[in-house]
Amino acid sequence: MAIDFRILGPLDVILDGVSLRLGGPRSRALLAALVIEADRFVSRDRLIDELWGDEPPATAENALQVQIAALRRLLPGRIETSGVAYRLAARPDEIDARRFEAAVGAARASMERRPAAAAAQLADALHAWRGPALDGNATGRMAGAEATRLDALRRAAQIDRADACLNLGENDTVIVELTGLVGADPTDERLAGRLMLAQYRGSGASVALATFERVREALQDELAATPDTDLLELRLAIERRDPTLTGPTAGLPAPVTRFVGRERELQETLDLLGTSRLLTLTGPGGCGKSRLALELARAMAATRLAEVHLVSLATLPPGGSVTRLIADGLDVRERRGESLITGIVSHLRNRRVLLVMDNCEHVLATVAALSADLLAGAPGLRILATSREPLGAPGEVTWALAGLGLPSPAASPAENLAADAMRLLADRAASARPGFDLSGPAMISAVALCRRLDGLPLAIELAAARLRTLSLPDIVERLEGRMDLPASRGEVSAERHRTMRAAIDWSYDLLDEPDRDLFGRLAVFMGGFTLPIAEQVTGAALDGRPELDVMTGVESLLDKSLLRASQADHASEVRLLMLETIREYATERLTASGMTHLLRRRHAESYIALAEAAEPHLLDKEQRAWLERLTSEHDNIRAALAWAIEAEEPVCGLRIGGAVWRFWHQRGHLREGHEWLKRLMAMPGADADARVRVRALIADGGLVYWLRDYDGAFDRYNEALRLATANGDDQGAADATYNLIWIYGIRGDTETGLAMFDDAERRYRALGDELGSTRMRLMAGIQTYLAGDWIRARQDFEQARDRFEALGQRYELGDIEVGIGETYLNTGEPRRALAEYEAGLQVFAEAGNLSGIAMALQSVSVATLEMGEPGTAVRFAGAAHRIEERLGGSAPRELARVFFGPEQRARAIAAIGDDAFERSWEEGRSMDVVDAQALLRDLAMTSD
Repeated sequence: MAIDFRILGPLDVILDGVSLRLGGPRSRALLAALVIEADRFVSRDRLIDELWGDEPPATAENALQVQIAALRRLLPGRIETSGVAYRLAARPDEIDARRFEAAVGAARASMERRPAAAAAQLADALHAWRGPALDGNATGRMAGAEATRLDALRRAAQIDRADACLNLGENDTVIVELTGLVGADPTDERLAGRLMLAQYRGSGASVALATFERVREALQDELAATPDTDLLELRLAIERRDPTLTGPTAGLPAPVTRFVGRERELQETLDLLGTSRLLTLTGPGGCGKSRLALELARAMAATRLAEVHLVSLATLPPGGSVTRLIADGLDVRERRGESLITGIVSHLRNRRVLLVMDNCEHVLATVAALSADLLAGAPGLRILATSREPLGAPGEVTWALAGLGLPSPAASPAENLAADAMRLLADRAASARPGFDLSGPAMISAVALCRRLDGLPLAIELAAARLRTLSLPDIVERLEGRMDLPASRGEVSAERHRTMRAAIDWSYDLLDEPDRDLFGRLAVFMGGFTLPIAEQVTGAALDGRPELDVMTGVESLLDKSLLRASQADHASEVRLLMLETIREYATERLTASGMTHLLRRRHAESYIALAEAAEPHLLDKEQRAWLERLTSEHDNIRAALAWAIEAEEPVCGLRIGGAVWRFWHQRGHLREGHEWLKRLMAMPGADADARVRVRALIADGGLVYWLRDYDGAFDRYNEALRLATANGDDQGAADATYNLIWIYGIRGDTETGLAMFDDAERRYRALGDELGSTRMRLMAGIQTYLAGDWIRARQDFEQARDRFEALGQRYELGDIEVGIGETYLNTGEPRRALAEYEAGLQVFAEAGNLSGIAMALQSVSVATLEMGEPGTAVRFAGAAHRIEERLGGSAPRELARVFFGPEQRARAIAAIGDDAFERSWEEGRSMDVVDAQALLRDLAMTSD
């Protein structure tokens, strides 16, 4: 019989679809108390207190017995007794409040990664409410407290739902859902704040500010209070049109300044995107191509007609692959036996996507050819490119972007203030000097400035930044002198380009000498940088120039808009970057200083140090933080590797590659990492440092192993062992031997592998390498597992686990937990296996280790199938498959014999049918690791 206990509203019990008659108030109060404490015994005294309060009648015990007896008749087998205590036997999934709490918890866990799924889950959960919790039955202490708690949880879920919808840009949904709630309780400032933000984004500032006034009046009238600080700050941000209030868009960076003007260009280019599949925005540097492209992308994303992906080509190092950068932007990885471009086309073929390719001018031919291939193979694809000149691709439509609309000396003050260039100047001037007003005496200078700068947005921003120290007339006067200078350095291509350069020249010339020096030096960074590493690379005395105060200089460059700051995606790190037009100028200054080689060497040395500092932490509890940091610095790592090749310094590059290969492995850059190491090891001088080469060979062996080139891995490990032995490199020899044992195991030659075991263990002991010795215990488990001795393998794994935990090392714990789980699965204990897999998955998830997550989910899928849950098994397998696609193909399975392969697929289809299999598979592919963990917890709970 299906039963449902409902307390999210009036108390109700539904048995097989029929609502039961629950009797009078005390009978209902008793049932409510038992539902609240479901599956826990509640004492007789607590129940009497709940039903009669502080003054129970003398007959209370007998009356309670009568009520209990009536409940037993109503709910046969559900009311249990233990002494003088009673319990309602009910599973959590039989009570609407418990289902609601579980759904809210799961939604919150996936909010950051999958806001759309979280929003839908919260909507479903809130739909279960039929009124205030325990409406009409919340008279006792227990019921009153529970009703208060559940109503608070409901309000928190409503806020979470609003936040999820705001993150998705679904402002209308938030307005519809919250208008009535805020109208009913205008003193709830949290809900009011969400409603105001949605109204600002969807309906405009006036509507949002009207809501604020209603809330302010209600607080004053009903509570004699004033709005809290958060709501007041939101009102002020709305009044000043703060750019941070702009809604985020998946796949696009958040704006750091307001988008001003360009309404006509935005609408016309949006119309062109509706009819053209390849649109290129052209124009000189600083004219706002990138910013208009981002606003176009946001507008397209808001229509829900296409998903949006941004690929910035500005950070592409010399000789870098445009195809690989696009693949990274689309989260596509190379698969064995398939070219990367084929994988991208396959990924895009059945999807509606807008691909934004920014700063294409230095790779025009490559982008043109790639665009043609992608558009031919993916009918739902549109490409939006920015470049200083057209791509020259078939079917390309170009839009030449000029400066912003200009004011006119003959126009009225109101007409001039309405010109786009003046609006931008007013906005940026107010940021540089709060309260600055362009009307009145400043008007003439402002008009002259905008016209002199041809309305170029970047030039206007640079000029406005100077208002911190100069008056507007002073800025115009100084700029006039700069603009009248003849073009230099052969810069005669276009008047507007010359204007932009002159504006940067002027801003640069106003810097003091240390800031000029720092400005040029910072051009060495690609894709941004942090202050500490900028101090390492650029702060020292160089080539006769004095040491620099980098922090002070960075603050000065930020003030002058020559640098920009953004919050990193992890921790609280602030990253600094230059707009590409400014970085090009800074690069010229660095070249003119004659310090380019010296700075690029220091840059490479700093990233060697960073890579080698990261290496040990890619194996310990700080693994995830270091993986995130290396992800942020990947463009700089690439630049350092490119310098090592250009400067014919292969050992420098090999030191980086040998240290970061686990990052490349775990974040799906296998092919790229292998290509870097292959090029470096083939260079003259690559064997100058034998120890570095040994580490690089072992690193490349690991990468090609995960690319399933086992012979290539075997050759590299053998070469590493030979070289290490010849040069007395005991650490390298031990590590190479360890990996060779692994390969012998894959090949089925466990006898040869075990013969090498003692040698590797002896080397690690002699080195005092506790971690290496412990890894040999893990290797012992692997070898006995491969030999089919499940019990002995489990013992070896458990010993290794204890030793790794004692060392505080977590990297291998995921492998060990999965290994233990597989021994249980092979001995016919899938439930025990599942518990081990869940523990391993947790370790991998904490670290963001994609290959480990995929391996664990594969094992979970097989265990789930063995437990008789084929639909759930297919979902786990689908999730694993999607991750393996990101990694570049399925992970090596020879060591993990537990694999959802063709045999398991056939069993699942036989159990649930083709249609259900495909639905479950696609559901799984849409899950992330948080969803998979939640599903695994639900499975464990329902299987107990």
